Amino acid sequence: MHGEYMKKSGRGPAVALLMLATSSGRKGAPVKRVLAILPIILMSILSAAVPHQAQAGGILGDLIKGSRFDPREIKLEGVDYGGEGCPQGTVTTILSPDASVLTVLFDAFETRVGADVGNSKKKCDVTVRIKKPRLWSFAIESVDFRGFVHLDDGVRAEQKVDFQNGPERIGFNQSFGYQNWVGPVSQNYLLQTIKPLQGPALLSCLPAKTNTEVKIRSTIALKGGGGYRGGMLAVDSADGRMVQQYHLSWISCLKALRNF
Repeated sequence: MHGEYMKKSGRGPAVALLMLATSSGRKGAPVKRVLAILPIILMSILSAAVPHQAQAGGILGDLIKGSRFDPREIKLEGVDYGGEGCPQGTVTTILSPDASVLTVLFDAFETRVGADVGNSKKKCDVTVRIKKPRLWSFAIESVDFRGFVHLDDGVRAEQKVDFQNGPERIGFNQSFGYQNWVGPVSQNYLLQTIKPLQGPALLSCLPAKTNTEVKIRSTIALKGGGGYRGGMLAVDSADGRMVQQYHLSWISCLKALRNF
């Protein structure tokens, strides 16, 4: 019935559904009918940004998938990275079977000071491509950091991680894991940071598509070294890697629309 209405009206699915709902309302249908169909109308608008050939399964199929979460449909499509802190061949990404933890492993992310080097800073940009159902997205709830820090007296170290999940034009940028140390200190470290203040969950669903990217910028810096004062931020001495584990909370975009 809805499909025939769309064909007769010659309008897009979002407009056709809205006209159908409101016209039914004029015939005495309760307002709650319009409200009940509103999430479908909004998701139709979001899906309009997706190329037609990518919608082979149709909006109905997406709605069915959007009603239940299946971690088997979440896949890592690839990873790109670059920066003075991560030469090619030194970054690995792993997604847990239940899609709740994204792990980024760095084999060579480190910085040092001492002798003729008083300050040092390294950066690594990582872009992780994730395939997912169109009507599911995620928020990063917390991050675990693991590495090694050694600082002589008075040397300072800083670690910071920024990430972007969502349209860049919305400014959906957040920071995790700012940590600083002041020497003397020499230890492997394990830190956990909780999620920062963030916008409505719906922002993670924009635009509605089956592929998304998480952009992570990690920065480590040392200050106050030189001469007899040395220091380093480096991989964990236990397994030779600096580790970041991102704990993911999956979001139903249908639910996010209803709560928006």
